Amino acid sequence: MHTAGDMRWWPQQAHDTLHIAVTMDKGDISTKMQLVFLNTEHPQSPRDALPIALFEGPEEHELMEEVFGPLYLALASPPAGFAINSRSEHGTEAPVGRSGVYRSGKCEVCVATGEPATVAWCPQVIAIRHVAYTYGGDTVGLHELLGLSGHMGTYFCACCMAKLDSLRPPADTVHALPSDLPWALKKAVGEEPFRLLEDLRQWNQEYVEEGEEKSRMAEKGNAVRRCLPATEIAGNTIPPVLHIVMAMCEKVRPPSSVENNYCELCIGKQHQKQQIIAKLEEHAEEHDEEAVKARVVAKDARPFTDVLKAALRRHNVRRSKMFGGKFCGDAASRLFANAEDVAKVLQPQTFGDEPTADSKEEQKGSTIGGRWHVVMGCALGAMSCITGLIMRPAPLCEHELNSLQELVTVFANHWRVHYPDDATTPLLHNLVIDVPRFARLHGTV
Repeated sequence: MHTAGDMRWWPQQAHDTLHIAVTMDKGDISTKMQLVFLNTEHPQSPRDALPIALFEGPEEHELMEEVFGPLYLALASPPAGFAINSRSEHGTEAPVGRSGVYRSGKCEVCVATGEPATVAWCPQVIAIRHVAYTYGGDTVGLHELLGLSGHMGTYFCACCMAKLDSLRPPADTVHALPSDLPWALKKAVGEEPFRLLEDLRQWNQEYVEEGEEKSRMAEKGNAVRRCLPATEIAGNTIPPVLHIVMAMCEKVRPPSSVENNYCELCIGKQHQKQQIIAKLEEHAEEHDEEAVKARVVAKDARPFTDVLKAALRRHNVRRSKMFGGKFCGDAASRLFANAEDVAKVLQPQTFGDEPTADSKEEQKGSTIGGRWHVVMGCALGAMSCITGLIMRPAPLCEHELNSLQELVTVFANHWRVHYPDDATTPLLHNLVIDVPRFARLHGTV
């Protein structure tokens, strides 16, 4: 790759160190492990991502340990005198200002300085002596990889030692990092220590020696099986950004039918929303007054939902049968990338009966016309900006890192205010806690 001129180093990266993401993924009937060479121009291209193992079967620890386990050990044990020496005619001299401040070509503040954007460069000569590993996968895969009991355990996070009860903080507290934003909730749960390789090994050994009692899993950090990576995982476990984006898309997307929100806001039984919609889908009996009313609302809302669906189709945002009718990663990314255009249809809407004076007072502005388009528009806007930062295969400047932390805090507060009865999900925790911390450490996600 270096001989062909494909390798790149960013400022402040030691060019005697090769950065590799060791990732795993379940696709269809097989599970694969691959090396993603991050010191390249296009890390996600087939040329620069090398699959090294594959088995037919699910992401289960026993299978992964048998097939992938020896490879993780080998990666952590380079031969004595390990070195990669190479010269490339496509290489260049170190750029001027390589050790200076990193400036992003996508940051308005950096562009306004008039200084050129910092670019990655390919050295003429490299002498690799070290390899730095990070570990990635989806939520299930990361827990299997690290030997954890799962994302519903007491210590549910693969990246840090956050506890499950922190996902339901007190009413005046938001699940996010502390913030100086004047309108944010004053209390935040904050961050917990990173998971450590040494801790996982020690806890798992104790768990096995003490009889593998499930009632004591929490005492052992939920480390119930052997951790497969053999280099330090603290700060090196990549938050599953693609699955975060997919999950947030399901939460903040404009609903496929407005009757969901009308049932929630106008009928006033938020906790029964899913049951009501299920009744609609099953063609509820005529005597079911709530379902009948919601069906009338759905009919009234049809012109709007048609426009909304057309806006989504225009950007090829479609649901996937393979993912059970949910948005896949590409569709979710396209939705947030085109959020401004989609949000144009999120204008105040009125469906069904006009609210009475009493109902207006009772709902305090939370009608479909006064709240829904604002809530969804804000959520789409925030996630659009967040996605643009965390899905970018390049470093973020200091301004962008600050912006990322501010945006996820905005989104965390948005969730807390507008979905007060919904617990923070593990993936939302990854977004608002783990993503900004990882970005600070590595300059990108």
